[in-house]
Amino acid sequence: TYSDSTPENWHLYFEHSTKGKSYKLLLDKTLANEIVMSDTEYEWIANKPLIDAAKGDVLIIGLGMNFITPYVQAFADSVTILEKHQEIIDNVPTTAKVVKGDVFKVDEIFKKEKFDVVLEDLWIMSSTHTVKPLLEKLLKPNGKVVSWNKL
Repeated sequence: TYSDSTPENWHLYFEHSTKGKSYKLLLDKTLANEIVMSDTEYEWIANKPLIDAAKGDVLIIGLGMNFITPYVQAFADSVTILEKHQEIIDNVPTTAKVVKGDVFKVDEIFKKEKFDVVLEDLWIMSSTHTVKPLLEKLLKPNGKVVSWNKL
């Protein structure tokens, strides 16, 4: 299952489009080379609602390849990222505050912090059903949870 996917099982694969652009894909060798992260054109399109929603104090769930963070930072007052894997934290540069932790423990990790917007950027297509109620507890009044996979 995806929850068993870990960075040591991932490998980098480059895909070249017909327009000569190079995109990065991280595949999981143990999950029949399932994509776990990418920066393809689809990712940019799918993440536009996250960037558009970035206002006030923002929490991003999942650092990934960090391609949306600079855009979110341009519109937000503050940006905090929750990332589960230390290998990602160590190898993906960002100027945002990064907190190591599991999304299923956000209430323990952010006991006193509240956010205007929580951007859920997890690859698991079914994650929103189980994660959204946890993330809603982190919101300031009138705050919102925005997910890339529920456009």
